[in-house]
Amino acid sequence: MKKLTLLLTTTALFAGFNLNAADDNKAKADQRRTQAERRETRIDIDRRIQAINRLDSKPAAKMAGLAAISKETAVPLPTIEAEIKDHPTVGLAGIFLAHELSTHTHKPVDQFIKQRQAGKTWTAIATANGENLAAIDAKLARIEEAMQNPGAASGATTGDRTAVRERDRTVDATSTLDRRVNELNRLDNQGAALRQGLAAVSKETAVPLPTLEETQKQHPNAGIGALLIAQEISVRTQKSVADILRLYSDGKSWSQIAQDHKQDLTALEQKLARVEQAMRDAPK
Repeated sequence: MKKLTLLLTTTALFAGFNLNAADDNKAKADQRRTQAERRETRIDIDRRIQAINRLDSKPAAKMAGLAAISKETAVPLPTIEAEIKDHPTVGLAGIFLAHELSTHTHKPVDQFIKQRQAGKTWTAIATANGENLAAIDAKLARIEEAMQNPGAASGATTGDRTAVRERDRTVDATSTLDRRVNELNRLDNQGAALRQGLAAVSKETAVPLPTLEETQKQHPNAGIGALLIAQEISVRTQKSVADILRLYSDGKSWSQIAQDHKQDLTALEQKLARVEQAMRDAPK
């Protein structure tokens, strides 16, 4: 009986050891696979960054890249242009990544640029801040594509232009809405205009001014036009402003976002027009 008990105990211990060893082997294999995937992602990201930074030596490609970065980050184009001048060695891709990280972490853009200049790779900086490298790569790919085809937007054929003119009024309103947002975002780089714009947005959305000021501090890269639409949709849908702004950062236009949330584009455009006028009337 004692021998049988000893045999059963030994068998159980041996089986448990084998199971633990199998689990350990599986965990190690998973870890190696994860590390390999991360290495592959890092190589792709770094290669994309280098390719974009090589493209910005051509004026047309550089302008297309600046516009694409402004769209991807919701940062006004003049702000992007100024930062390229302030940090000429960082490259367009670097400025994009610094803003992308700033938007998600609420840390200053300069902090990430300094980390890169100190020797860290952009991939290491992004990973340390919990960024999704695949999502960043997708945005970099769109910027690269825009720079590789800088004339695409202006190369429409006569047939294309005729088709555009024949679109319905909703599409016309859509393009006007996006242009109005961009125009507002270009106006808010002056202190007086920014304050006037926030007050006007408060009036249009019925959101208290202190709340808007706090939101603007939390999302410093979102222009006044973007803030108004995000706040308006937030009020009507109970979604957070951050969630709405993230949709734009992920590649959707403001008109698409408004339509997806069943917003009246004409009413939004009228609100944007009133805010724009208030900002233009701000004391110089």
